[in-house]
Amino acid sequence: MHVKKSDQLKVLQEIENAIVKEELAVPIYSSHIKVAMFWSGLPQAKQDKIVAGLEILLSESINHVRMLRRVKRIYKRLTLN
Repeated sequence: MHVKKSDQLKVLQEIENAIVKEELAVPIYSSHIKVAMFWSGLPQAKQDKIVAGLEILLSESINHVRMLRRVKRIYKRLTLN
C-alpha cells in the first residue's frame, strides 16, 4: 500500500502537534499541583492523594512525549526514505 507524500507529511505534522501539546501541558501540571493544593483547603491526606495522582499524570505525559518522538522518528524512516 502506497501512501501519498502529502498524507505522510500530514501524519508527521499531527504527531508533532501532539508532542507540542503534551510539552505545553507538562509545566501546567507541575506548577498547578502545588498551587492548587495550597488553596484547596482539603485535608492533608486528600491533598497527598491528589498530588500523587497528578504526579503520575505528569510522569505519564513526559513518557508520552518520548514515545511520540520515537514514533515520529520511526515513521519518518519508514515512509520518507
